[in-house]
Amino acid sequence: MAPTLLLLRRWSLPAGSLTLLFSTVAVLSAAMEGFHQGATVVGAVVAGVIADGLVQWLRPAPERLAALRAFAALVPVLLWSTYFALLAMAGDLGWPVELWAGVTCTAGLVGFGLALLVAPPPLPVEAVAGPDGRSASSGCRYRPADDGPIRLADPLRPGGVTPARTWR
Repeated sequence: MAPTLLLLRRWSLPAGSLTLLFSTVAVLSAAMEGFHQGATVVGAVVAGVIADGLVQWLRPAPERLAALRAFAALVPVLLWSTYFALLAMAGDLGWPVELWAGVTCTAGLVGFGLALLVAPPPLPVEAVAGPDGRSASSGCRYRPADDGPIRLADPLRPGGVTPARTWR
């Protein structure tokens, strides 16, 4: 999920990109096992097609935090659900329900956590400086620089900049 979120953070993904990513990983993993569990490749392709549909429907982006977080939680659940469902249909799933359901739920929670790391929520103004102009942590006063504001690149807005403050 991390590579997908990093791609979504920077670009809008073309149709089929997640299908290609998921199926490539599944084919390479199945090749290491001698294709004994070839159904997993089919599961990855199905999950990739549905994930590509979710990209088109939700349009996840750093500016759309709710869509990005929902996407990051749904795609791992979708991928592992199709994986375990196809293994169960093939008769190769030897895990109890509690184990594969726990893996699926944990994958969704980890995806949501990764979305929080890739696009964190904005800090409230009070966290940067209290109402009296002092930093909440150090007690320092800050003032804008006399020679004009310093502008820093904003990693959540490609090509965007945000004004920074200087501490004195």
